[in-house]
Amino acid sequence: MVNAWTFLFQLLNFVVLVYVLRRLLYRPLHEAIDRRRAANARALAEAESMRGQAAAQKRQLEEQLAGLDRERQRAIGEVRDRAEAERQSLLAEAERAIQSRRDDVEKQLEQDRAEAARALRGELVDWAVALAERMVREAAGSSLQDHFVDRLIDALEHPPAQEGAEGQKSWQPEDHATLETAADLSGDQLARITRALEARSGRSVPIVVQNQPALVVGVRLLTDGHVWEATLHGGLEAEPEAAASSNR
Repeated sequence: MVNAWTFLFQLLNFVVLVYVLRRLLYRPLHEAIDRRRAANARALAEAESMRGQAAAQKRQLEEQLAGLDRERQRAIGEVRDRAEAERQSLLAEAERAIQSRRDDVEKQLEQDRAEAARALRGELVDWAVALAERMVREAAGSSLQDHFVDRLIDALEHPPAQEGAEGQKSWQPEDHATLETAADLSGDQLARITRALEARSGRSVPIVVQNQPALVVGVRLLTDGHVWEATLHGGLEAEPEAAASSNR
């Protein structure tokens, strides 16, 4: 049979134990649990906030990366366009330089051809003239030279009717004469020319004889105011003005 006092004592001990446990253990534990729950809630809130911030930063970074990619593509396009424009400019400049060089070469070739043609024509003309002169000299002999000397003497001895005494008045004491001849003259021919000139001028005129093979055949008499030409190249007598020009 249970003793009532023992039961009451045990009950009292239990109540005291519960009070002590509640006082010393349950409340701090409950407070610790509440603090832990609050800390967890704050941690969850902070984590959610950080997750939102991270998501926002991620979106911002993605937008920045997209913007950078667009900027990179735009920069690449601009560089490509500038490079293409520069390439086209260099090609155009090179084409102009090539065309200019081609034009210069063609112009130089044309000048060289023209110069070569002129030189060839000059050589052919000189050769033809030299050949003709040689043939004339070989064919003419002394008879044709004597013929032109006789023509000169005849022109001196028979002046035009309109000259008359006026022709003699135009001769000055200091006048002199140069006789150009394609071949050597005989003493008789030179004497006849001297006499004819003295008769024409009315005074003694010194004559200087010069050999001129370029005349081919014939003689040319030059004074200070007249020229008489009896050659293959010219007529018998030129005007005084022409003679003066020829002497100059």
